Amino acid sequence: MHRQWESRAPARWPWLRPAGSGADLVAALFGQAWPRLAGRSDLPADLALPLVSSVEPARWGKVITANGTAPGLPQVLPSSVVQGLLSLSDVPAGSAQADGWITRLRAAGALLAGSERGPRHRTPGR
Repeated sequence: MHRQWESRAPARWPWLRPAGSGADLVAALFGQAWPRLAGRSDLPADLALPLVSSVEPARWGKVITANGTAPGLPQVLPSSVVQGLLSLSDVPAGSAQADGWITRLRAAGALLAGSERGPRHRTPGR
C-alpha cells in the first residue's frame, strides 16, 4: 500500500512531512523523557525498546545492570523487535542507520533465543 503512494502523496498532500522527518524530534523527546521515567519507582522496568532502538549490543549488559533487574525483558522484547523492524523499513538499505538497526535486531534475536534455552544465557555485553 505504501509503495502506491510513495511518489504521489507529496504532490497530493504537500502539507505532510516527508517520511522520517520527525525522527530527530522523537529522539529529542525520548532523550528528555527517559531520564525522568527511568528514575520512577512506580513504573515497571521495560528496557526492551531503548535497547533495540539505540544501545549498542555490547553495552546491553551494562545498561540492564545500571537500570536494575529486567525480569520481563524476554516477554516484552518481541514487540520491541517488531517496532525495530518497522523503523528499519524507513531507512535506506545499506546505510549506517540500517546497519545499526540490523545489528541490534540480531542481538535481540540472540537474546530471545538464549532466553528460551534457560537461565544460563548471558546478555550481550555481560
